[in-house]
Amino acid sequence: MVDDIVLTQEEQVEQTKQWLKKNIPSIVIGLVLGVGLVYGYTSYEDSKAGEAEAASALYEKIIAAEKPIEMAAENLDTFKSDYAFTPYAAKIALLQAKGLAESGKTDEAIEELEWAEANAKEELVSSIAKLRQADIYLSANKFTEATKIVSQSAPKGFESNYLELKGDIAAAQKDYKSATQHYTEALNSGSVEASYVTYLQLKINKMNSLSKSKG
Repeated sequence: MVDDIVLTQEEQVEQTKQWLKKNIPSIVIGLVLGVGLVYGYTSYEDSKAGEAEAASALYEKIIAAEKPIEMAAENLDTFKSDYAFTPYAAKIALLQAKGLAESGKTDEAIEELEWAEANAKEELVSSIAKLRQADIYLSANKFTEATKIVSQSAPKGFESNYLELKGDIAAAQKDYKSATQHYTEALNSGSVEASYVTYLQLKINKMNSLSKSKG
């Protein structure tokens, strides 16, 4: 302070005492609040870490189970309510959707896949959920819904999957020429695993054969 320059040492000491007397309560409160916030945040983080570990352990137990789909169904609500912030909830929803689809409950399966896509913490899981929706729509002969999905830009690494599914949709509608084209594009997309090349080639050969018999 500028006024301090013209004050005596005793006056400066007295002024300092008065300032501390006036301001120390707010300083103490600020320190207490600061410590409380830090402690509260640390406790929250520790709690979340513990929940994440519990979710991971339960997920591993489900995957290793003799009937993982059934166990996933039993624990789905827990994952959605308590562990939705972890990457495991969406994966359990994928398992549940698989079980529902295998039981012919396509609408319920789609709902679980939509939830998984919306809540996935990993892009890979979200992409798989979307692709499986298209596959289920195809199995239910809902070609418009399936086409709508695969007409979107394919996620990186899923180019061949989208092209193949386009081929499957065309084949289901007996458009063998388009199916052949899509399968060929999938084969040449550069994202096909070596072990899958033969399978795609068999699809192409079948479409060519059907095209000739149709013509």
